[in-house]
Order: sequence, then structure tokens, then C-alpha cells
Amino acid sequence: MAMKRPVAQRRRATDLQQALAACRSTAWVLAGFSLVINVLMLTSPLYMIQVYDRVLTSGRLETLAMITLIAAVSLMLLAAIDTLRSTVTSRMSIWFNDRLGPVVSRTACAPGCSATAQAGRGLRDVSQIQAFIASQGLTVFFDAPWTPVFLLVIWALHPTLGIMAVASAVILLGLSVANEYVTRKPNATSNTAQIVASQQAEATIRNAEVVRAMGMLPMLTERWRRNNQAALTATLRAAERGGILLGMTKFVRYFVQTAILGLGAMLVLKSEISGGAMIASSILLSRALAPVELAMTSWRHFGNARIAYARLKARLQALPPETERIRLPTPLGHLSVDHVSYGPANAKAPVLQGVSFSARPGEAIAVIGPSASGKSTLCRLLVGIAHRTRARSASTAPSSGTGIPTSSASTSATCRRTSSCSPGRWRRTSPASTPMLPMQTSSPPRPWRMPTR
Repeated sequence: MAMKRPVAQRRRATDLQQALAACRSTAWVLAGFSLVINVLMLTSPLYMIQVYDRVLTSGRLETLAMITLIAAVSLMLLAAIDTLRSTVTSRMSIWFNDRLGPVVSRTACAPGCSATAQAGRGLRDVSQIQAFIASQGLTVFFDAPWTPVFLLVIWALHPTLGIMAVASAVILLGLSVANEYVTRKPNATSNTAQIVASQQAEATIRNAEVVRAMGMLPMLTERWRRNNQAALTATLRAAERGGILLGMTKFVRYFVQTAILGLGAMLVLKSEISGGAMIASSILLSRALAPVELAMTSWRHFGNARIAYARLKARLQALPPETERIRLPTPLGHLSVDHVSYGPANAKAPVLQGVSFSARPGEAIAVIGPSASGKSTLCRLLVGIAHRTRARSASTAPSSGTGIPTSSASTSATCRRTSSCSPGRWRRTSPASTPMLPMQTSSPPRPWRMPTR
């Protein structure tokens, strides 16, 4: 039977999915707007049919004025709803960033993560997804399902026109698939290389004084240039390949719009359709193929958003589970640590082994030792940043009414208490085999020195 993941990990792993699930209702609203927009797109073809088949044959100006008024109202409503749809997508993108931004920032501070690098990378991924949601690329997914509807309307005008329209749509669809195939790998390479180059530049700027003092600036600049050049090369490769296919797409679209007019003129000469149907078929075909061309132009943004989504989802799922938190009683201010050991992953020897000490209210402890002897590691264990390998510890110094991790319940409150305790008595910490001895404040304390590894 498969083991279930911890509750905290399941919640964190589904933060991205919950945000997308919350957008479903908005997606249905956008789908409704797209329905109205695409129905109103039939205004121009219907207007042309009425002008050629009704007004020109009857010569009635009143009919022309009425159908023109109806077309104007329909197009005004179309513009208003399209503006409203763009506003909704922009607000949804801002909400998405506001929903996931704090989550990514918090998870970047989880144990074992580099806060600056992880937070910057995750926030960039969120920004890429936000930019795609706010762009016209998202509307392609709502307009593309209406392409078959426009093709059916063209087929209703005349089957020959419908066959030509379907053939042109299939050709453009094949070009779109080819565009995805030839640009996916260069876009992924460019995205990864840009992230690496940005992280290197940020690290160099963050440590500018050390870099200059040690003469590392030329080497770091050269390393950044190589990574940035790799990103630019991949971007150029994707742009060139996509540009060729985009040019072919534009040629096919413009040619079939001209060709359908010629085919319609031939059918008019044969008295199989009217002049209005000829013009209407060209307008309908232009509208049917518009989502395909828009998808081609915004495909790079869609690819970057897809890569960012996959990377963000993997990061959230790969984070370690948070420690369950409990509430402890009112603090009394006593700390006891017994045989605390700690060793980082893949280390040959533990950094700390068998550390024991006790601190009562009003006491302070000084820890002195050479570099890399474990002083900072001990502090990280005390405040709960690192997790001890083996220990028996107890404390009565938690913050009153505050939930704290069970694995560091004693230590996170110790720092608060130690920083405010009075210097009335001193104790020195000692190895596990040596008992602790009280020291008087009248003479300087003899601190315990960390043994050198």
C-alpha cells in the first residue's frame, strides 16, 4: 500500500493546482465572452450578404440605413465585450501572482533551500505565467474552438468554398505543429541558460566587494558572458526557425483569402452563389484562420509559460514537508540539551557529536571555538533551521500561545530568552562526558571551547 504524503506537503504541493482551480469560474466567464464575441463576428459577413443580395437589387436606402445601424450597434457591443475580456484576463493574472507570490517566497526559506536563488527563480516563473495570462495568447484557447463553426458556415454558403477553407485550415494547423516541434528545444535551452546567467549576475553583484578584492571580476564576467551567449544563441535559433514558419503561415493565409475570392467569383459567374456570399466567405475564412496565426506569433510566450509552470510545480512538490506544530504551556525559562549530534549529508564525520548542556533562567552560555568547529551549526540547531541527527532535549521556554515545531520546540524560544536574560550567573558548556559547573560573575567566565574536527 502506497504511503501517503504528509498533510503539509500535500497542501504545499497543491498550492499551484488550487490557484488554477480557483480560476475555473473566471475561465467559464471568458468562455461566455468568447461565445458572444465570435457570434458578433458574423456581423460583417451578414452585412455584406444583405448589401449585395437585398440593397443592390431593391435600391432601398431605408434598408441600407437600417442594416448599417444594426451592424454599428453589433460592432460596438463586440468592442465593449472584447475590452471587458481583456480586463478580466489582466485582473486574473494579477490575482494569480498575488496568490502564488507569497507561497513561493515562503517555500524558498524552507530547510535545505537557498532563499535568494530559489525565491528569485520561483518568482520569475510566476511572472512568466502571469505575463502569458494577461497576453492575447490566452484568448487563442477560447477562440480556436470556434474555427470549425466558421468553416461550417463557409460550407453552408457552398461546398466548394468549404473544401478550400478546410484545406487551408489543415495546412495552417500542420505549420503550427511544425513550429512547436522545431522551437520547443531551443526555447527550453534559452530559458534555462537565461536563468543561470541571471543567477550568476545576481551573485556577483551581491558579493561585489569580495569579487573586486579577490580579483574575480574578469573570470566571473567571462563565465556570465558564456552562459548569456548560450541563451542568446538558443533564442536566435528559435526565432529564426519560428520566423520562417510564421512567414509561411502568413503567405498561406493571405493566399487562401485571395484564392477564395477568385473561387467565389467563378461560382458567381456560374450563378451558383451571389456576390454577397463571395465577399462573406472571404471574411469568414479570415476570421476562422485568425486564431492559428495568433497562436504562431505568441507560441514562444506560451512555451516559456509552460516551462515555468512545469518547473514551479516540480519545485513545490520537491520541497520537504513542514514539521507539525504544537502548542506548549506557559514558558518557565529552562532549557536542557542532552547528546545532540549533527552531520550534514554525505559528510565523513559529524559536525557535532554528543553536545550536552543546560540553561536555567538568568544564566547565559558562551560558546567559543576555532573556525569550522560547529558554532554556527549549533546555533542553527538551537533556532530550528537545521534538524538534529540525534538528541534528547527538553525545554520549558516556548513562546506562550505560539505554535512551534516539535523538533525545535526547545530551541526557537531559547534564543528569545537568552537574549534578554540577566548576566547574574554564567555557565560553561562542556562535552557530554564532562558535567557543567557554575561560574561566578565576579571573575571572567571560562567558556567551553568547541573541539577542532
